Amino acid sequence: MLEAGVARDDLAHLYPDWINRGLRAAQRDHSWNFMRHVASVTMAAGTSSVALPDNFKQLQPQQGSVALYDAVDGYFPCEVLTRERILLARSSPQNGRFNVRVFLSNDGNQEFLNYLDNTTTAATFSIAYFRFLPPLVADSDENYLTREFEEMIQAKIKQIAFSTINDPQAGVELGLYEVEKRKAVAFDARQYVQGRNVRMGG
Repeated sequence: MLEAGVARDDLAHLYPDWINRGLRAAQRDHSWNFMRHVASVTMAAGTSSVALPDNFKQLQPQQGSVALYDAVDGYFPCEVLTRERILLARSSPQNGRFNVRVFLSNDGNQEFLNYLDNTTTAATFSIAYFRFLPPLVADSDENYLTREFEEMIQAKIKQIAFSTINDPQAGVELGLYEVEKRKAVAFDARQYVQGRNVRMGG
């Protein structure tokens, strides 16, 4: 992926790092639909927070991205607000036990899902989120980005590589990356809409 574009055998030991940095940057720049994932986390009784998965990027932008499990009624959606808004909302009437408000926090290393108060029993949540892909390890490893958007990923990786060695070609590669990313984002959106129509019977 880099040999032809960079051609620096003395820096070959940096190629794996550049590749994974490029892949991570592309995932930070856009929440691709293949990154959608659902996982369960359980907040222990007597606590008010639980760590979200290590690969967590952000919640999916939809109602019910966080849902609390109830033994009688199954999963029901939670309101995800800021801590400050939850505090203000405490002065408003509650709509029964199904009005569960939670907020996210980050300690600099990890994302957390939080209540304002300690739970009296263990609470299990379903989390619909965008996840980061694991880094590539072996030379033969690949993922959705490298398969479907090879030109975009190559440009981003080369931009990182050329920036490292202070080569002005980095600016050219960044421009190519932005062009390819726009095309990839449009393709990703079309694929998601088509897939959703199929799932809905449209």
